[in-house]
Amino acid sequence: MSPGAEALGIHHSLSTISDIDSYTKWVQRSREEPIEEYLDGYRILVRACLQSFQDKLTSFPEVFHIDTNLEFRRARGEIADIDSLRANSEAANLLKYIDRIDDQIHSAHNAEYLSEAISNLRKQLLLPFEDVLDEYGTYATEPSEEEIRKYLACFSLVTYANDATRGYPEAFQYGWLDNRSNLEELDENFESYRDTLFWAYSILEPDVCDIDILRDDLLAVEDWKELDLEFRTAREALLDPFEDRHGRRRENLFELNINERPTAIENLLSGAPDPVVSQEKQLNRIFLWDFATRANDVLAGPRPVGIFMTLFGLRRMRERLDTDTPIQFRRFVHPTGPGNDYSYAIDTTGWGLEETGMLRGWVVFTHAATDYSGQGSHQYRMIETHVKELESEGVVEIEEMTLDEDSLVQYLDEHSMRRSPPTSTNTRNQQEYDGRRLTEIIRGGEGERTEFKRQLPDNSVKKLGTEVAALANHKGGVLLLGVDDQGEIYGVEKPDNLDNRISGFLRSKLKPPLAAEIHIETAQDVNILIVDIPDVEEPVAIDYTYYVRSGRNKERMLYSELKEKYD
Repeated sequence: MSPGAEALGIHHSLSTISDIDSYTKWVQRSREEPIEEYLDGYRILVRACLQSFQDKLTSFPEVFHIDTNLEFRRARGEIADIDSLRANSEAANLLKYIDRIDDQIHSAHNAEYLSEAISNLRKQLLLPFEDVLDEYGTYATEPSEEEIRKYLACFSLVTYANDATRGYPEAFQYGWLDNRSNLEELDENFESYRDTLFWAYSILEPDVCDIDILRDDLLAVEDWKELDLEFRTAREALLDPFEDRHGRRRENLFELNINERPTAIENLLSGAPDPVVSQEKQLNRIFLWDFATRANDVLAGPRPVGIFMTLFGLRRMRERLDTDTPIQFRRFVHPTGPGNDYSYAIDTTGWGLEETGMLRGWVVFTHAATDYSGQGSHQYRMIETHVKELESEGVVEIEEMTLDEDSLVQYLDEHSMRRSPPTSTNTRNQQEYDGRRLTEIIRGGEGERTEFKRQLPDNSVKKLGTEVAALANHKGGVLLLGVDDQGEIYGVEKPDNLDNRISGFLRSKLKPPLAAEIHIETAQDVNILIVDIPDVEEPVAIDYTYYVRSGRNKERMLYSELKEKYD
């Protein structure tokens, strides 16, 4: 199939499924669950098609007369970070333009925002390329143009959205836009994705196919492996009837003949200045990377023994858990020295070391290794050799950032991350949360910035999460677990276990992830769990729903309230 025909098929499938109003009506008509239960699956399918479209555009830029260069072509062979791509070419500019649209879709966490992001996709990307396809495209004399578009669209969906050989949609293999997805998110939303894919097939159904062949088989699959096994069924139902009727010479169905760069897409290729991202924002991204919580206990020191012990402990836990998930490792390159000068950070979140009481969150080692000073040079060789071995084995995943050491130390100081806090009960009880000590919080009672819970509501972290989100969307605040509404202290059992459950929920289920700090204090000989909740620059949602604190209660936020407060 020609690149032009593939581009037309993906464009038509994306144009069709981006009709979110039609999708909403279908869910309301044919499904018992509310639309909110399906939006994540819908969003994944839209993003999969968008990934396929950007791949065709940047794989065959010459078809659309899009200029490229060697740096960009080399970058295509890697899992590249779009934000760091500095290839000065029209292809790079187009990729960044599509990435911004993808980011809008990915970060839209309620139906109204998602609808707005989809509208931008249609206006900013699909309509300009529709003009190009209409102006420079040539269809076969038969079948009809509508039948050709539907067939090519179904072909693209079967190929990129139904084929899941790797355990996820084929479209997510390209490594450009999929840095916002993770396998956990794909697995959690498989059923809504599967149903959305069937909806897409049903509205794209070519006239000669029988959608009933597909309905029962497709809607019965339960995971990506089973979906991949239905690839053949989807092909038989959607593509074979067309090919049996019109022949299998797909190459001649549609051709693009463009002699010069189309004016309709010029603004997509001109690019914009690369955004200036402050060092603090870059550090925030690192310490929140992959939904990891920002550290509240940090070990800092110059000796490599701490790094080796931390990596050894995490590796043992990784083997015990029998998982392929890599340990997150950050290398900070300090450019001011006469040679290599590094600090390091290791994310210990979720590996079970919290139970030891020794490590928590990110462990940061400042000025840990140099290659130009005596003992420091020896440490540098030891650490870098060990880390590179672990990287080659897939044990660690390394991200690197360049900044001067003073900036890193200042950031850690400002975020109370420079040294491990004291562990004695008497000292810890002097710590402040939301600007108040624990005794002051309890004495002040519940209010617009304070929530008490005697225990985990119905043993549900999600119900607790709605309270946290409501406080964050108001002005921030604090939630105490182990204190009842009247301020009576009861405490909680297994606080470390609760800590892990709650922190995991806040970083994986709240969208965007919330960097709330969780602490455990002792009062009246029992443990109280404290969630210190920051004010947020953008609202956080649970299941596409936004809550806000109002007095001692929480309320749903209206779309108009969200726009007024955060736009």
